[in-house]
Amino acid sequence: MKPRKSPVFPLFVSVSLGIIASFFILLGHFSEHFSVGLSAEEIRTEETAEKAADNSTEVKEASFLRLRENEAGKSVALETSVSPYVSEDSTITVTLIGAIHLGEKAYYDSLNERFQDYEVVLYEVVAPEGTRPVKAGKSASVLGMIQEQLSSLLGLEFQLNEIDYSPENMVHADMTPEEFAGAMEERNDSFLKMYLRTVGYSMAIQNNPKLAQNSKPIPLGELLFGDNRRLTLKRMLAEEMGDMDTTLSPLEGKDGSAIVTDRNAKVVRILRDQLDEGKTNIAIFYGAAHLPDFAKQLEEDFELKAGEAEWLTAWDLEK
Repeated sequence: MKPRKSPVFPLFVSVSLGIIASFFILLGHFSEHFSVGLSAEEIRTEETAEKAADNSTEVKEASFLRLRENEAGKSVALETSVSPYVSEDSTITVTLIGAIHLGEKAYYDSLNERFQDYEVVLYEVVAPEGTRPVKAGKSASVLGMIQEQLSSLLGLEFQLNEIDYSPENMVHADMTPEEFAGAMEERNDSFLKMYLRTVGYSMAIQNNPKLAQNSKPIPLGELLFGDNRRLTLKRMLAEEMGDMDTTLSPLEGKDGSAIVTDRNAKVVRILRDQLDEGKTNIAIFYGAAHLPDFAKQLEEDFELKAGEAEWLTAWDLEK
C-alpha cells in the first residue's frame, strides 16, 4: 500500500511559492542588483497606511485592476481594464490596456487578437532598445524554474510566453537596463529599500483598524484539506492583487520611483513621438500599477477624455 501524502507539504509549497509569486508579479521581470541603504525618513509607513485607509474607496473606484465578486461576496474573477482616452474631436484615441504578468491563456489570446486593431501598441520590458520578447523554452535558471513551478501550481501562463510581440505594430517602450540602473542610482533607491518599505507598510496596516478590519483570514483549512488547493491559493493571491493600487504606494516612495515614475516618463516621450508621426490609434500595454499615472497625464497634458472601460478576465476564480 502506498504511503499517504501529508497535506502539510502542499501547504508549505503553496505558501512559499505564493510569496514568491506576489513579489514577482509586483516587481516584474527584473534581475539586476543595485547598491542598497535605508533611512528612517524614507519608510514613512504610518503616514502611507493612514492615507491608504482614508482613500481606499476612492483608489478602488479609479483602479485598472479589480477583483469581481458575486452577490454572495465570493471572488469570481481578477480583471484588468481596456480604457480608451479620446480627443475632443474624436480623431485621436489612446487606450490603456492593463497587463498582468501571470494569467489565463484565454486572456492572453484575447489580447493578441485585440492588438491587431491598433496602429501602435507600446509595451513594457526593461531590455535593450527594440527588444521583442520571444517564448522561452525550458529554463535552467532559478527564475525560469520559479516561473515553471508557478505555472504548474496555479494553472496559469506567463505573459512573455503567451503575448505575440512579433507584429510590426508592437513597439518597445521601456527603459534599457542601463537607464533603469541609472534612474535607481540617481534616486538612491534599490529593490531592498522598496521591499523594506513594503514590510514596514504591512506592519503599519496591522496597527491601523481602518485597514486591518478589511483583511481576510488565511483559509488554512482549505489549504490543508480542501479539494481544490490550487483554486484557494489563486483566490488568496487575487485578493492581494486586487488591492494593488493601495499596496504599491510604499514602493513609490515620497517622490515617485524608477520602477513606475521614471519608466512612465519614457513611455510618454515615445507616445508623443508616435503622435507626431501621425499615429492616431495607439494602445499602451503596461502593468496595471502604471496606468493611473498614464491616465492623469492623458487627461491633463494630452487633453484626452476617458471613455467607457471594458474589463477582461485575467484569472478565472471559479475553476
